[in-house]
Amino acid sequence: MYTDYLAAPLLANEFWSYVTRENHPESDHETRELARLFNEWKNRAAKPQAEYRKKAALYWKRFSRIRVFEAGKVEPGHLEPAAEPQPAA
Repeated sequence: MYTDYLAAPLLANEFWSYVTRENHPESDHETRELARLFNEWKNRAAKPQAEYRKKAALYWKRFSRIRVFEAGKVEPGHLEPAAEPQPAA
């Protein structure tokens, strides 16, 4: 996850801000779902750190793909920028 943060620090800050504050405008947003899940786990028997990492990585992947796609920088299903059309030779 640290490498994801280094690749997109503003996006990662936005994501974790929504998760820790539980304040995304949409009540069923991924960040709120992750926050609710972590709060449920907090009140139960201890979970291995790997479980937290796995869930965080899943929700981060969804969040980052949606945000990048919304910005119009990529095609659906891809994290890399869409290729610019090349002029005909």
